[in-house]
Amino acid sequence: MPVDAYRGYGRPEGAYIAERAIDAVARHLNLDQVEVRRRNFIQSAEFPYRPYNGPAVMYDSGNYEGCLAKAMEAFNYEARSNERDQLRAKDRYRASGSRPIPICAVWRPHAGSR
Repeated sequence: MPVDAYRGYGRPEGAYIAERAIDAVARHLNLDQVEVRRRNFIQSAEFPYRPYNGPAVMYDSGNYEGCLAKAMEAFNYEARSNERDQLRAKDRYRASGSRPIPICAVWRPHAGSR
């Protein structure tokens, strides 16, 4: 079974850069950051999905939209976003604090290694 370390050297930094890039795209397009993430999900009709059309990795299933919907409901995202916008109108700033958990890369050992 292919596995990889979640907290390996450089992983948090890479995830931070990726998330900040998505936020920057959202600001540039004047879209909500969650909407940008939602628009870039792998859709159910695309499974099984091979990133970059490569043979090494295949995502066989996933319900990213459903997972995000549950997380946004649990976080009460709409109410928190409205509160954030009201505070910004008063020149006060508070972030929403929502971030997905980054997935791990897949490590495949060279043939013959143990």
